[in-house]
Amino acid sequence: MTTLRLRLTAARELGLATLFHYARFQIGLATGWIRSRTPVEGLDQSSLTRWLGRDVPSDPKGYVAYRRREGAPRFFIGFGGEAPASDGAGATTQEADEILSGAFRLFGKDPIPMGMPPDWFAYPPPLQDLPRLEIRDHWSRVPLDAPGMDVRLLWELSRFGWVFPLTSAFRRTGDVRFAEGCWTLIDDWRRRNPPNQGVHWASGQEVGLRILALTAAIETFGSAWAHDPPRLALAAAMVASHASRIPPTVAYAQAQGNNHLLSEGAGLLTAGLMFPEFRRSRAWARMGRDLLENGFRRQTFDDGGYVQHSVNYHALALELGLWSARLAELNHQPLTEGSRSRLAALADGLSAQVEPTSGRAPSFGPDDGSRLLLVDPQAPSDRRPVLEAAARAFAGVSWFPGEDQGTVARWLGLGSAPTSEVHPPSSLPIAGLHFLRNSKTRAVLRCVRFRGRPGHSDQLHVDLWRGSENVVIDPGSYLYNGPAPWSNALSAAAVHNGPVVDGQEPMHRAGRFLWAGLSRGSAEAEHQGSYRVLRSVQDGYRRLGVRVERAVATAGESVWVVQDRISGEGQRRMTVGWTLPDGVWEWFGEALSLATEGGPMRIEWDGQGLQSGLVRAGVWLSGDELEGPVELWGWRSPHYGALAPCLRLVFAVEGRLPLRMTTRFLLGDQEEGPVEWSGVDFLGPLPEARGEGD
Repeated sequence: MTTLRLRLTAARELGLATLFHYARFQIGLATGWIRSRTPVEGLDQSSLTRWLGRDVPSDPKGYVAYRRREGAPRFFIGFGGEAPASDGAGATTQEADEILSGAFRLFGKDPIPMGMPPDWFAYPPPLQDLPRLEIRDHWSRVPLDAPGMDVRLLWELSRFGWVFPLTSAFRRTGDVRFAEGCWTLIDDWRRRNPPNQGVHWASGQEVGLRILALTAAIETFGSAWAHDPPRLALAAAMVASHASRIPPTVAYAQAQGNNHLLSEGAGLLTAGLMFPEFRRSRAWARMGRDLLENGFRRQTFDDGGYVQHSVNYHALALELGLWSARLAELNHQPLTEGSRSRLAALADGLSAQVEPTSGRAPSFGPDDGSRLLLVDPQAPSDRRPVLEAAARAFAGVSWFPGEDQGTVARWLGLGSAPTSEVHPPSSLPIAGLHFLRNSKTRAVLRCVRFRGRPGHSDQLHVDLWRGSENVVIDPGSYLYNGPAPWSNALSAAAVHNGPVVDGQEPMHRAGRFLWAGLSRGSAEAEHQGSYRVLRSVQDGYRRLGVRVERAVATAGESVWVVQDRISGEGQRRMTVGWTLPDGVWEWFGEALSLATEGGPMRIEWDGQGLQSGLVRAGVWLSGDELEGPVELWGWRSPHYGALAPCLRLVFAVEGRLPLRMTTRFLLGDQEEGPVEWSGVDFLGPLPEARGEGD
């Protein structure tokens, strides 16, 4: 596809509204209007005065007294915290103690020593050798897309996510060390990041998320900071300067139509509701509410899926919705029933993707570790605390009544609720997620007719789980903008577990986060004898005159069969790869035996003229050395910014169409199901007429 045609296709698929909002943003930058609305300025003890309305005392002591007045806005945990309350038996302050020692759990990884306070402009691992990005100029002049410089890594610490474990530790213990440590971090960041200067002011989303954390710190530590009233004045002025940064560039968030919009809306709503003494508070609250209401309506599919086709951002959208709906309710300005119903649908949709005994979910789509309500040092991949809070908030029930799963609900001040069994849907057809579940194993098939902008080219990808163990894996994201070959490389079809034709992408990459020529898929569930089957098809290779089909079938508890077929005219090559856990393996030519943490598994395959090979960390281990991006194979990203070796089993078959192959996964000690498994045809006869996406 030519560059011009690619751009025209991308523009058509983005739509006029998106292009209009993006053009508004670019014009604002080019004319200098945005810069004039977001000037670089200092922030000190006198800064609060300019934001306050009439009759609000601006001296620090008077302002502290005003904030503590009767009838002040209500937060989840009350101003300054009421009497410190335990979050339950077994609660720890481990992560908060680590923070005070200068070690931070970025993206949920193990704690990294970064100093107390840290260097806010130094890249953390794995890009720690890059130069610091301290640019003392307006945020609009900071290069955010320089090759190999992943600004998402740099932004993580400045999202102030460390506020939440510190607030939880303070609530449990009343220990002023956590209040003092939080202030040390906030004040150092304030001194080094004047409003609208440098990299940490370049994204409205980052600004919005910081408002939430700053508000939580003010409301939690207000009483502990009372001995030094200027602290509260400075922190409140930081909230105001952050809130004023969002409206001039909200067109960018509207163009994105995703979590950017929700983060900025939540930030504005929080500033407006919690700081009514600011002159612009009503306007901020009104704009924030509008952004959120429109966002929940447009970004939530009717089946409970999320517009970004990302498990990570699905969960973040739900967290932002929980925060906003709960805060609005506490302050007697609840969100509409329509928004609450959309949030309830998001919770249902996320529950379908979560393994209930561990809270883990596949890493479908962009997965940069974005989380809001990580208030406990649990595994960050555990989605149950957020789902439990959503069930209490929007359905009045408890899905996961265990003590550890109630941390987010308690932090939000949600009371107990009667226990109700979770009934996850078997399919999210609009979001393109389809499930087959046994009592101990399950498969997830990715097959979608895209309505939003996909972040990954993962059509017909399959994840396979044995209990809480992910045994056939989505590789994750690693870095959005890393050094070659790791510039969002794990978004490509070639590293997912789906069929690839002639080594080509089914969609065209039109930017780091944009695909054009969107593929369209459909799937249906049926029974074939003792098997339950998901049949699917996608039209991403219609330009080649090729139809791509996949069937996923299960019989018994531990037998899973996947059949792939491409049909059409001429000679083609079909490649299928499977990303597997790292473990002890044995190669048998047409079978692979693998020992994982959850037990043994065996993989067998069949196909006319099939070639097969095994890769680990970009190096061939056994079998045939096949064509493809071998340097990307045999890697997975367990957390954003982390890369770990794993196994990648790759098959290829070439010849005149149709071409097909079959893969069987045995996840138990003994084989189950039909012995003549390779003779079972789940795809059926070839259709007489081929359509696009039918």
